[in-house]
Amino acid sequence: DPNQTYRAPRNEAEQALAAIWQELLGVEQVGIDDNFFELGGDSIITIQVVSRARKQGYILQVSDLFSSQTIAQLAALITSQQTNDNKTQTEQGLLSGPVRLLPIQQWFLGQDQGGINHYNQDVLLQIDKSITGEELNTVLRFLVAHHDGLRMRYQQSENQWLQEYGSCQPSIQLYEIEAADEQSAAAAINNIGTSVQQSLDIT
Repeated sequence: DPNQTYRAPRNEAEQALAAIWQELLGVEQVGIDDNFFELGGDSIITIQVVSRARKQGYILQVSDLFSSQTIAQLAALITSQQTNDNKTQTEQGLLSGPVRLLPIQQWFLGQDQGGINHYNQDVLLQIDKSITGEELNTVLRFLVAHHDGLRMRYQQSENQWLQEYGSCQPSIQLYEIEAADEQSAAAAINNIGTSVQQSLDIT
């Protein structure tokens, strides 16, 4: 925001974070109230910020930059964690509530809505058949508990898209295919994949 008053870093943690942001974002000056994503931050840079901060002794999670998007907020979070946990890493638990859309999300959701539900990627993997569906379900539940972004829900209200942390739990769907030959099996797998993709709904 060009009208926002610049506030310089006030302590060592804020100075360290400002230096990291300046280098990774390629900006000359970062105030403690500047928004990470409005300065050009993205998911890849978020990981780099966390990595460099940890090398300097400041423990952060990737999700922290999504919930605390300014240096002032992040530094306060670091101080709180160090005070409460004697400078050891802690697990913050499940996040909840609304989350501001990132610029790339605003751009995507503002596009032509014709194929928005089908805008996805699929990957075909082969796994050891001794792994059961329940074991896969357990793995997915752990993933969703660890990566809060996988629980995001979206809804459109008055032509405005809203994003919030949901409470959904993933589950594996199993399909048994009986085919006369490899070509028939491949066709059956392709049909299942197409059907699953077409069933997706962003809301």
